[in-house]
Amino acid sequence: MRVIHITHYADLYGANRSLLDLLDAFQSNGSVIPTVLLPAEGPMCEALRTRGLPFSIIPFRPWMTARHFEGGAHHRLMQYLRYRGDARENARLNEGFAGTALALASSLRADLIHINSLAVGIGRYLTEVSSLPTVWHAREMPERQYGLHLDQGRRTYAAALASATRIIANSEATKIDVQRYIGSDKRVDVIHNGVFSLPQYDQWQVDPQARSMHAGPFTFLLVGVVHPSKGQEEAVRAMALVKDRYPEARLVLVGSGNVKPLQELMNSLDLNGNVDILGHRPNVDALYAKAQALLMCSRNEAFGRVTVEAMAHGVPVIARAEAGTLEVLDHGRQGLLYQNGHEQLAQRMMSLIADPEAARSLGQRGRVHVRGLFNSELCSERVTAVFQAVAAGRAQRASEHRATDHP
Repeated sequence: MRVIHITHYADLYGANRSLLDLLDAFQSNGSVIPTVLLPAEGPMCEALRTRGLPFSIIPFRPWMTARHFEGGAHHRLMQYLRYRGDARENARLNEGFAGTALALASSLRADLIHINSLAVGIGRYLTEVSSLPTVWHAREMPERQYGLHLDQGRRTYAAALASATRIIANSEATKIDVQRYIGSDKRVDVIHNGVFSLPQYDQWQVDPQARSMHAGPFTFLLVGVVHPSKGQEEAVRAMALVKDRYPEARLVLVGSGNVKPLQELMNSLDLNGNVDILGHRPNVDALYAKAQALLMCSRNEAFGRVTVEAMAHGVPVIARAEAGTLEVLDHGRQGLLYQNGHEQLAQRMMSLIADPEAARSLGQRGRVHVRGLFNSELCSERVTAVFQAVAAGRAQRASEHRATDHP
């Protein structure tokens, strides 16, 4: 099958990394001939070049924004009007860019269009006017997870999703969120992300016992964009309680974003010697190798790619018991869950420091667990089945149309 994959940004964060995992599997099994469309040049383009995969840049605009209002009533009104004007202009431009994308798809004789994220700005027009089948891949919960504003309104958003030929959700939690807008009548296939291939899983055979007996300070790792929904503040507050009992313990925060509020909180809690903020890292394998545990403090996490990555490395995980995270691990079996704020999180953290054997056992069981469920071979097989069903449906409709025209 010839498939056009459309992604909403050019950085190598979760959605694009999941797309690359899928494309790598397609290259291995030969089931899909892909072309990727994205709105700008960036690290994703270099990753595609390295793989020898074709791509095109069409500068489509977002249809979701993080809106911030400040100042007096007049200033807020002006900010609102500016956001509203930008949204109208983006919609106008996206309609034209969708036509460009469809022309490219036609020239490549594509069989279907795969929209890799709910945030793809031209997705609305593709689902509504494309003669090609469209598969929309829900990898996030825009309003709940990131507080994004749906610039064209919830009705338009819902209508666009409902117009897709099929919808794939990366978790049951994401499926439920999609159905908040479109109802439960339309089929939504849940296919969990395949984070690593089976050979890649096998290369992360770090000895969990060696990790738990590491001679340095017990190090907790939190990886994710710095955002209130990701829970960095909760982790820092928990770390203050852990420090009272284990003064040498450390917390490493990895991710881009506004870190000033975290730094101010660290100062107020006297944690500057216990918490490191590293910023974005394109590859965190070395950090997983040095960490004794991962913290996943995200609220409304759609899936939890970082959780699976850490577990694949044999790192025990302490996670907030919400949304997609509950589909990745069970409390006490492959990790630890908490739900009552930073005090309970701190208790979980201290329990791993106090019991290295428990940490080792969780890490080992977690690694086996995610290898079997979240590998790219399984994910690509299931996504390919959806693509094939969609393509077969199109071929059947075309055949029926020809039969009607030429009885």
